[in-house]
Amino acid sequence: LESLTYLDTTPLTGTGFGFIASNQSFACKLDAIKGSDEYKFNVGDESSWQITEENGVKTYTSLKANSLLMFQDITFTGGRIEFDMTVNAPFEERCYTVADGVVFGASTLAVNNSYGDFYVFGRCPWGTVTGFAKDDGAFNWEDQSKGGKNVAVGETYHYEFVWDSENGKVEIYENGVLVATTVLTKKFDGEYVGIYVDTANTVITNLTFTQNA
Repeated sequence: LESLTYLDTTPLTGTGFGFIASNQSFACKLDAIKGSDEYKFNVGDESSWQITEENGVKTYTSLKANSLLMFQDITFTGGRIEFDMTVNAPFEERCYTVADGVVFGASTLAVNNSYGDFYVFGRCPWGTVTGFAKDDGAFNWEDQSKGGKNVAVGETYHYEFVWDSENGKVEIYENGVLVATTVLTKKFDGEYVGIYVDTANTVITNLTFTQNA
C-alpha cells in the first residue's frame, strides 16, 4: 500500500468528502471515520423545546436529542448558576454521550457548526457531575471535575456551579454538597449562556444566573 503527501496551495474549506473511480476494479471499505461533524451542534430554537412558565419560573423540556438553546437576553461573566435537572432517557438514547446541563463562557451566540468556545457543566452519561469544553470542533473533557456519584434516570437533582472567571475555576455542587472543584484548562472570556441536552425529554427548571458583583 503506497501513501503520498500532497500540499494544497489553495486550502479547501468544505467538510464533505467522497470517492471517484476511473475503472471498474476500484474498491474501498470504510470501517470508521470520525470528524468534527460528529460534534457539531444544531442551535435549538424554541421549536426544539417545550417551554412553560408558572409563577415566573420557566421549565425547559427537550423535544429531541442534541438540542442547544442559547439565551438571547442573558449574559453572564462569572458567579453562581443553579438549576434542577431530570434526565429521563436511558444511556442508549444519548446522541453523543456527552453532558446535559448549562452552557457558559460562549464567545458567540452562534455556537453551532463548530463556532465559538464554551463549557457545559451538568450530568454526563456515566452518572457523574462533570463539564467539558468545546474548542475547534472537538471536546476536551475536564475529567478532574467528575464527582463519581451515580445518579438515577428519572430523578431530579439540584446543581450549583460557582464560576470564578477571574481565576478560571468552577466549584460544582450536587444537591447542596460540594463534589468537585475544577480548574479550567482554557479560560473563556465569553458572556453568552444557554442549555444543552444530549437526550430528548430532559427537564431543566429553576434556572438562575447570579452575576458576581
